[in-house]
Amino acid sequence: MRKEDTDLKAQIDRTIEEMRADGTYDEIYQNWFFSE
Repeated sequence: MRKEDTDLKAQIDRTIEEMRADGTYDEIYQNWFFSE
C-alpha cells in the first residue's frame, strides 16, 4: 500500500477493528495459525 493511500488504510483499519469486535478476526487467526 502506498503512503498516499490514506483513505484505503483507514478503511482497512476500520474493517480490522470491526472484525476484532465481532470475533471474526480471532476465528480466522485460529483457523490459519492453530489448525491441526
